[in-house]
Amino acid sequence: MAREQTHCCLLLSDMADERIAAIIRRMKRSRAENGTEQRDSPILALKRVSVERDEQRILRRLTWSVCKGENWAVLGANGSGKSVLASVIAGDCACSGDIDYNFGADVPDPCELIATVSFRLHSLFVAQPDSYYQSRWYPGEEEITLTAGQILRSIAGRSAAATKHLQQTVRFLEINTLLDRQTLHLSTGEMRRLLIARSLLMRPVLLVLDEPFIGLDVAGRARLMRILERLMRRGQQILLMSARPDELPRGITHALWLRRGRIIESGPLDRRSFNRACTKTFGKARRKTPAVSRSRKQVRHRASLLTMNQVTLQAGEVRLPTDFSWTVRPEERWAVAGPNGAGKTTLLSLLVGDHPQAFAQDVRLFGHRRGEGYTLWQLKAKIGWASPDIALHFGNLTSTFEFVCTGFFETLGLYRDCSRSQAEAARKWLRFFGLSAVADRPFRLLSDGQQRLAMIARALVKSPRLLVLDEPCQGLDAASRERVLGAIEAVCKRQRTTLIMVTHYESELPVGITHRLELRRGRSPRVKVLSPK
Repeated sequence: MAREQTHCCLLLSDMADERIAAIIRRMKRSRAENGTEQRDSPILALKRVSVERDEQRILRRLTWSVCKGENWAVLGANGSGKSVLASVIAGDCACSGDIDYNFGADVPDPCELIATVSFRLHSLFVAQPDSYYQSRWYPGEEEITLTAGQILRSIAGRSAAATKHLQQTVRFLEINTLLDRQTLHLSTGEMRRLLIARSLLMRPVLLVLDEPFIGLDVAGRARLMRILERLMRRGQQILLMSARPDELPRGITHALWLRRGRIIESGPLDRRSFNRACTKTFGKARRKTPAVSRSRKQVRHRASLLTMNQVTLQAGEVRLPTDFSWTVRPEERWAVAGPNGAGKTTLLSLLVGDHPQAFAQDVRLFGHRRGEGYTLWQLKAKIGWASPDIALHFGNLTSTFEFVCTGFFETLGLYRDCSRSQAEAARKWLRFFGLSAVADRPFRLLSDGQQRLAMIARALVKSPRLLVLDEPCQGLDAASRERVLGAIEAVCKRQRTTLIMVTHYESELPVGITHRLELRRGRSPRVKVLSPK
């Protein structure tokens, strides 16, 4: 049965309500245990802080304070200003207004006592200036990035005390096996723990985490949750930015809600205020379906659209099962699952032709092997491809509109003019995802959530025969997720598009998934037929 087109906000569902109630109970216990019911003098105070970019006000006269012992969650929808607020606090973003730091330490710059972990910091280590998108899969090219050990030792220092602190941090985060590995080949969960270790070596008074659970599998999220809870019990103060109010670790004592750069509510939590503030901040999440024309083409036979025959592939520490074979037929909709590091992204790179071994393996798309009658670009013209890694390699001058238009050509820059119909299609998808107002802004200046919406628009813009999505809802709030899923469902249904999609959340799968491929480290993959056509 198809899902209802309109349904209440996830926060108000029964299951979410139970999770929220559990979070509130944990917060109350944490405040009681930490003795933070009575406020001390603030260690951080913002007074009438505003941020403006390109004549747009991002933050609007924020006044807010954090006291010793308080662990805050900053909650808001995509584009609400969470990441900008994190940058302001860390001293990385110019603003008007006043910021007072009272860390009780004699340092020239108090921002040195603030450490930040974010997806953008992740990208700085993976997509360095001299790297390129496919470099992670080329032998020898991975050495353009640092090893985990090099990163940590550069922060820790060389003294005996520094070495001891480094060893303790490595044991605490269970990353001793990562020290000799290139950052380019670390899984998302491994990279996240490495960045937290790097931050802890700075001995910060305040640890700022911007969407820390992005890209983590179920086990990875549970593991990171335990790490954060242990850190807070040890006295590390944390400020956590998130678009998912149902993913808060024990130890969070207070919350601030942002909506369009304004504070909706802030302070200690109780059940009533939490639900009320979430409703005001996030609104209702409704499944929105774009106006997509129905395709007139009919599938005359069940010939394979994709065939991988006895493929053997390794990228760094990631190895696909030996002699891996897989067949996808027209109009099938596949969910690809598996833990971080199982090879999901590597598999997709082979599929779309970004991996160099795509030409050496028996991989056929639309009945053709690469290099046999069809060029790579002719095959890519039929594929809509979205992956978080793609966005890391666009220049600072590419506008959001130009970024979406590159989906017609599958290039990392717009090097030719679009036709009138192509430009109209790009603007249609920008309107659907609520990005028209930022169409002329540089893509790199959008919030992380807005960048991900633009990435989906880029994949859908040419009405592809094959849609390949690597975690398309990563980092999106509930309303944005519903918008993305509505678009995927409409395109697959009305245009007879074949879908291959990776996600770590079962709730992020669109209606109509027909098959499931589960990759397992060191074991043969499992295939499950969910609803045969």
